[in-house]
Amino acid sequence: MRKIKFRGKTLNGEWIYGYYSEFELCDGKGRCYYIKTDGCQPIRVMLDTVGQFSGLTDNNGKEIYEGDIVKRLNPSGIECIDVVEWANIGLRMRNVRHNFGSRGCDTLYVIGNIYDDYDLL
Repeated sequence: MRKIKFRGKTLNGEWIYGYYSEFELCDGKGRCYYIKTDGCQPIRVMLDTVGQFSGLTDNNGKEIYEGDIVKRLNPSGIECIDVVEWANIGLRMRNVRHNFGSRGCDTLYVIGNIYDDYDLL
């Protein structure tokens, strides 16, 4: 069974992982967005950094989240860089460099995310 969890950056720029929630008018200025880790109080996060866990891991066992930048390699060693995002049909990898299709990919590695590592694109 796939774990439903999220990650987001706190207001001081730290990544946290857990359950996502939002509250209306929590600070008198509008909606507030939170990630709650097990056994802890919800921690406020920046909405534009919130991404859902895909249920998949890369070849090193690292969890893949929406907003991650991944590198795929085909058997010939040609690399392709993709961004993980949600579309109407669910999770997809949007190619940003050297598309050779998903067929024949031997490896998949998370190399960063669009929030911290935009220069990788």
